[in-house]
Amino acid sequence: MAVDPNAPTDTNVGGPWSTKDASASEPVLHLVVGWFLAEQDRAGQVASLAGPRWLGRGETRPDDVGEAIDFVEQRPGETLSTPAIKSTSISRRQLLFSPAGRGGVDVRCVGRRALFHNGARVDECVAAVGDVLVLEDTAVFLLEERPTTLSSARHYGTPAFPFGKSDAQGVVGESPAAWRLRELLAEAAQSGTHVLIQGESGAGKELAARFVHERSKRARGPLVARSASLPCTPNRL
Repeated sequence: MAVDPNAPTDTNVGGPWSTKDASASEPVLHLVVGWFLAEQDRAGQVASLAGPRWLGRGETRPDDVGEAIDFVEQRPGETLSTPAIKSTSISRRQLLFSPAGRGGVDVRCVGRRALFHNGARVDECVAAVGDVLVLEDTAVFLLEERPTTLSSARHYGTPAFPFGKSDAQGVVGESPAAWRLRELLAEAAQSGTHVLIQGESGAGKELAARFVHERSKRARGPLVARSASLPCTPNRL
């Protein structure tokens, strides 16, 4: 069967153990840090855009409209605040955000770094979920709807690895989807029944299988991997 290379990866674990979504609150628009040159440990941090906000460095001034962007490290059961931006690579007031219609946000560039919205240079734009904002040579942000808090990971347990790094099973990611995957795999491992993991090549099926094995009652035994695929023989005329 042919696989569409442009089709999105949709790898999931399902079964009689499936639970509700891990979200503990209604989703709101967030600014997600994809890359920040001067403060690279910010990758994966998020900030709520529910209300007027400004992005920059320095303290809030009396004439400011809205609140300063407050980036946090969001994980199941906890939301940890992070220090304010200190890098001089951006202006004291770089971007201004204000709610727009239909769930979007008006973004205005007032600092010295150029702003790009989905690849096009702009001074002001209306951005929505899935859009990418780039500060020239400085940072990359993604707009995403996500809850402000995540419920505790009942089956996975308390995260014991540094934010933004891989967990003990090699899974990387701090998004709600990544944590839902961890929770589903951990729950599947505790189920004691057969697990079928599906997905196209490169989706991470082997990583998921190892995750389930290492958290199951059989973890002390070896994980035996076998290739069940058949060689493809070309047709001969």
